[in-house]
Amino acid sequence: MRRLYGLQWMRQRPTTYSEFRVESRTRGIVWIGQNVRLLVEEGKRLGFEAVARDVTDRKLAEQALEQLQKQTQSILDSAAEGILSVDATGHIVIANPAAAELTGYAPDEMQGQSAHALLHYARPDGSAYDAAECQIHIELQDGTSRKLQRDVFWRQNGTSFPIEYTVVPVRENGQPAGAVLTFHDISDRLAIEQMRNEFIATVGHELRTPVTSIRAAVEMVASGIVQDNTPRAKRLLEVATSNIERLSRLIEDVMDVQQLAAGDLALDRRKVEVRQVVERSVAAVQPRASAANVSIQQQVDAIEIVVDPLRLSQTLTKLLDNAIKFSPTGANVELEVHHTGSEVQFDICDHGPGIPEGKVHRIFQRFGQADTSDTRLTGGLGLGLSIARSIVELHGGHIWVSSRRGDGSAFSFVIPTAPQA
Repeated sequence: MRRLYGLQWMRQRPTTYSEFRVESRTRGIVWIGQNVRLLVEEGKRLGFEAVARDVTDRKLAEQALEQLQKQTQSILDSAAEGILSVDATGHIVIANPAAAELTGYAPDEMQGQSAHALLHYARPDGSAYDAAECQIHIELQDGTSRKLQRDVFWRQNGTSFPIEYTVVPVRENGQPAGAVLTFHDISDRLAIEQMRNEFIATVGHELRTPVTSIRAAVEMVASGIVQDNTPRAKRLLEVATSNIERLSRLIEDVMDVQQLAAGDLALDRRKVEVRQVVERSVAAVQPRASAANVSIQQQVDAIEIVVDPLRLSQTLTKLLDNAIKFSPTGANVELEVHHTGSEVQFDICDHGPGIPEGKVHRIFQRFGQADTSDTRLTGGLGLGLSIARSIVELHGGHIWVSSRRGDGSAFSFVIPTAPQA
C-alpha cells in the first residue's frame, strides 16, 4: 500500500461513490458510505482503493429532512387557503395549489413574479394600487405581522374577488428575509352577510306595516273614538284581523325555513284526492284574489296521490299567492293538474310582468326576492318559493319556472303519485 500511495506517475481513475446498509450486532442497521477508485500504472490495472466510513448519522438526518419536506408539501397541497411564500423583494417563491386555483394561474407561472404586481395591483374600484401602499410591501419593510379583514385580489382572467389575508414575516439572522401570505376567498361570507342584512331590512319593513295598522285600529276602538257596532269599527277590526293573518304567515315562513334548514320538517303522507287539496288551496287565497280583482281558473283531473296534504296545499297556496301578487288587475291565473306517467304535474300560470332573465336562476333561493323593487311593492320576505321548492323535493319531485319579461310566468312542479323507496 505504501508503494501505491507513493508513486507520482501513477494514473488514478475517477472515484465511484456508493452507499449501502449493513447490519451490526450492537447497533442494528448501519449505513456505510464507500469511495472506490481504480489504480492504473502505465496502462496496467494495479487494483482498487476503497475508503469506507460510517454515514449513519447523516443518512438518518437526510431521511428526517426528506420526511419533513414531504409533510410540509402535503400540508401545502391539502390546505384550502391560498399560501404564498415571498422573498425580501416581494417576489413569489412558493405558491400552493389552492393559491393557484383561486387566482387562475399555474403554480410555476406564479414563481418569480411580484405578488403585488400579479395579484394586488388595483383597489376594489379598479383604481391603481401603488406598491408603496400595499400591506404586503409594508410588512416586508418593517417585519410586522398583519391581518386584513377585507381586500381584493385579481385573477389571471381580469376578474377580482374579495379576500381576507394574513402576512407573517420570515426572518434570517434577525433580519426580514421574506414573508408568508395566507389568504382565502370571502365571497360566500359577504353574500351571506348581504343576505342577512337584506333579510333584516325586509323583515323590519314587512312587520312594521301590519303592526302599525293593528295598533291604530285597536287604539281607536279601545279609546272610544270609534263606537262599537258601527261600520267604521267593523272595518277597523277587519283591517286588524287581516294584518294579524299577514303576520302569522310571515312567522310561519320563517319557522318553516328554520325547520327545513335543520332537516326537522317531516311529512305526514296519506292518500288524498288532488281536487280536494286544490279546492282548499284556492279557498285560502280567494280573499286576496278578490281584493286584487284577479280570477283563478282551474282545470284539475281526478287523481289520487300519496302526499302530505297540508304541505302540498301550502305549496299550491304560495305559488297561487305569488301569481296573484304579480298579476295585473282583471287578469286570470290558470291552475292545471294532470297525469304525466307515474307523476302528477301542477302548473300555475300568470300574466304578470315576468321574471328578469338575470334573476330566473335564483328565484327559488332563500331571500331570492329580498330588497328588490317588486318585493317592496308587493310585500313578502322572498321565502315562499324557497319553501315550495323544499316541500316538492321532500316529496321526491322537482320544480321549475319558465318566464319571459312582459309575458307572465309559469311555475310547474311534479310529484310522484306514490312515495319512492
